[in-house]
Amino acid sequence: MNPRVFISYGRKDASSLAHKLSDELTRRQFDVWLDQSSLRAGRGWEQQIVDGLSTTQAVVALLSPHSTRQDDRQSGDSVCLDEIAFARYGPAPVPIVPVLAVRGASIPLTIFRLHYIDFVDALDSEPVFQAQLGQLLSALSDALAGRPRYRSWDSWLDRGPDFDRFLYLKHRKFIGREWLFKKIDAWQRTTSEAALLIKGDPGIGKSALIAELAFGRLSGSTVITYCCQWDVTATLRPATFVRAIAYQFASRVPAYADALETSEIRRMLERAERDPPSAFELAVLAPLGRMNPPQEGRFFLCIDALDEGATFKEGPSIVDLLSSRIDRVPSWIRVIATTRNDKAVLRQLAALRATEIDAASAENIKDIAAYIAQQFALPEVESAFSNSRKTIADLEKTLVEQSRGSFLFAEHFIEGTVRGQVQPDQVDDLPPGLNGTYESYLQRAFPDASAKQAIVPILEILCAAIEPIPVSVVASAIGLTIHALMKMLAPLAQFVVQSNLSAKDPRLTFWHKSFPDFLTDVENADSDFSVDPTEGHRKLAALFVTDAGGPIDATLVVEKLSDYLRRQGLAHLALSGSFFDGLSSEQVERLVFCSSWGLGSVAAGGVPLFAPAFIWSAVKGDRFAEIEQVLSCLWSAARRHYSDADLVFERENDEVADFAESSEAKDMPALNRAFVATGLAVSIIDQVRAQGAAADKVARLLERASILHDAVGQLSGYLLRNVSGYFEDQAYALDIMFRNLKSGQKAQTWG
Repeated sequence: MNPRVFISYGRKDASSLAHKLSDELTRRQFDVWLDQSSLRAGRGWEQQIVDGLSTTQAVVALLSPHSTRQDDRQSGDSVCLDEIAFARYGPAPVPIVPVLAVRGASIPLTIFRLHYIDFVDALDSEPVFQAQLGQLLSALSDALAGRPRYRSWDSWLDRGPDFDRFLYLKHRKFIGREWLFKKIDAWQRTTSEAALLIKGDPGIGKSALIAELAFGRLSGSTVITYCCQWDVTATLRPATFVRAIAYQFASRVPAYADALETSEIRRMLERAERDPPSAFELAVLAPLGRMNPPQEGRFFLCIDALDEGATFKEGPSIVDLLSSRIDRVPSWIRVIATTRNDKAVLRQLAALRATEIDAASAENIKDIAAYIAQQFALPEVESAFSNSRKTIADLEKTLVEQSRGSFLFAEHFIEGTVRGQVQPDQVDDLPPGLNGTYESYLQRAFPDASAKQAIVPILEILCAAIEPIPVSVVASAIGLTIHALMKMLAPLAQFVVQSNLSAKDPRLTFWHKSFPDFLTDVENADSDFSVDPTEGHRKLAALFVTDAGGPIDATLVVEKLSDYLRRQGLAHLALSGSFFDGLSSEQVERLVFCSSWGLGSVAAGGVPLFAPAFIWSAVKGDRFAEIEQVLSCLWSAARRHYSDADLVFERENDEVADFAESSEAKDMPALNRAFVATGLAVSIIDQVRAQGAAADKVARLLERASILHDAVGQLSGYLLRNVSGYFEDQAYALDIMFRNLKSGQKAQTWG
């Protein structure tokens, strides 16, 4: 059977190219779906397009100003954007091959990562057309074989988390907010301000607003989007933010894409984890600022949930990056960001214009009423509420009143009713707002004192978890079987979700940040379900100490200790406030050994970031003795690995490590682990410097780590004679990084 290809295009400016490509592909045995030749009279054209997309194997998307238009007042949003979105997010996703048909087209959010074939002006030259057609045929062949082509820099620049589907789903349910869009439009037309801050309470629809801006409301503009998500730790990291927006700008601005090929910018982005502020300044803002405004018009950088980004505590946060550099954003880029009414964030961004979505305002109440009416019109919702004693109109009115302006409240109640977890007429019994709903639900789910006492320790651990936490870890920390734990959590299925379900050990996290915020808010301390996360940190720290007991060897780490505890155990020790109090030196050595296991290798891009939450807490709490203790343990680990590699010490004490000339490295994985342990010491001292520790403190740590430097410095010369280039490069890199630290520089400034 010939492969079917759907051609999506704008009739006003890409019709000629679409028909020529259709003819060429048909000649090459493709079954081409093109609207003017494939639509049949007597059937709805929208359904025919959906049918065409549902039966196609690939979509060729011709990008032109008409096909990618958004919110066009005369002709409405582009059907082509809907076609692309259906192909990308429909029931059976279809691979897409983008084609740049007309200069000035905006690259849609849904496909910005994909490599496109440039057919601009190709119709004016048959040789050019045939050359580009060859590229298109090759790209189609790869797409049909399940090998989508990404941009040229995709191989080295991390494109970051995929927010596209998250935003698309919110965009599909969006309604209202015309009053707010008028304010945004007036701001961009009448001011030259770099940024606009939109603030509001939890659950009021801030993320949905960013989704709508990204997918439809900024006419004639290109939108770069980023979402800070509290339960996806990577999104809170400034380095992830820097690389993700760099990738998106490169996908939409050819001149910036060219700049990525320069070694200096590439090196800064590859090492963004070590120095996010410099990467943001020198690899994003500076090169964009040197460019002429793109032909595509104004660009918007839309960032969701800055308050969640501000929870990052391992160094400068995303809010820090923006607040200190907002005046350096090029004039052709405007920033729109959302945040809760978080005092710290608002204080830091006090210089920016702020617009509030007031939950109690007439505009917001009107919008939430429209949203509830929209949802009640859906067949599955109407069916779920059909056995209510109230009319639909009365239910809608009551839900508007009880929501107190919170879209999340309304969404949660409607979805709970559809799933059969809430009865329709319970809307009268729910206290207004989210916090009241949470308290009421918990009281019903755990009515007696023993049930309350049993669930609170579990909630403590979930509130303390730094990332989605394995079920087995929670069960072990509480002293329950997994079966007993899941039975206790069953009433909280609406609030505690499982991820990675296909894995042997699924992970738990909260469905929305507002729920753990309610549990941990000191203003709710009189609630039966008030939670102190410190208690959760203590339980997880105790489990880490227990599970890391026993002999120091690979079996301990690989077969016994959870990956979660290996990554976050030291953090829980620090956040519990205990650090290493009450632990023997042997116990601490085991904990550091386990935490340093399996962290990759030393490479040109730098060394792994080691125990950032522990280091941050130690510097903040002036616990430098604990940092020195970690450095000593890393030397013990490195010494053990050197020995496993058959490298023999001729002389070794607290200050000097001399390798015997006759020794020869035989176990290369062990040698790699020794270098990683050494690199982690570099990472620790680099982090301490970055957090502004006093010079004498840094000097003391460097002195403690000098034996690690001494060993690798010897091996740098020794390996020139005995081991191949890979390990030689690692030893050389570590030597240079130590030298940089000792001269007061960042460790990874070497070229």
